[in-house]
This record gives sequence, C-alpha cells and structure tokens, in this order.
Amino acid sequence: MKDIKPDYGLIFKDERVDHADEAYNVAREHLVSTGNVSIPRLRMVDRYARAYAEYLWLYPDVVDEGGAIQVGPNGGDVFNMNWTVIEKLNDRIAKFELKLGMDVDKADPPTNRPSTRTAADDYLDG
Repeated sequence: MKDIKPDYGLIFKDERVDHADEAYNVAREHLVSTGNVSIPRLRMVDRYARAYAEYLWLYPDVVDEGGAIQVGPNGGDVFNMNWTVIEKLNDRIAKFELKLGMDVDKADPPTNRPSTRTAADDYLDG
C-alpha cells in the first residue's frame, strides 16, 4: 500500500516537524505490525501526528506560564486558556490512540504462566 505521509516540513517550520515525523512513523509501524494498514487509518495517523506535534510544542510554554490557574491583575484567580488547549489536544491524542489500537491503558495479557503446580493450586482445585 502506498504511504500517504505528508511532508511535515511544508506544514510546520520548527521542531514540530521532527515530532510529527516520529509520531507518524511510530503509529504507522504499529498499524503494520497489527495488519491494520488502510488509507483511512493512515489519514488518521496523519491527524494524530499533527496533534501530537502541537501538544509537544505547546506544553513547555504553557507549563512555564504557571499552570491552569494564575493570579489575575486584580489579585483574583484567572484560568489560563492555553491550558484548555493542552487538555483538548491530550484528549484528542488519547482518542486517536484508542481508535488506532495504541491504547496504553490496556494491559498486555500475561504471556507465560508458571508450569508447575503450587500448593495454592492444589488447595483451590480442592
């Protein structure tokens, strides 16, 4: 199948190019390893890579601003709207990972069980 990876150098003009390339390659390799490569999924991988690059680019600046709640000019609490952007990108990335089968919350099933029986096994089989 032909790869439809865009040239992120034409889209971004800074370190986001490297972040997007890395995210695209990792997600595409995951699809290849699971046998789920298709044009619609590759388009989804592209959107995932763009969101991932934006998240990695924005996050350090937003954290440097002091987090979600800041002290306003009159001494009250003011919500940092840039923090909302980070949260929305994080949610979008998680949804892409879930749809692409890259869910990091899902634990891998155990691959090897002990082959010997223990006293607990004898008791429970009882």
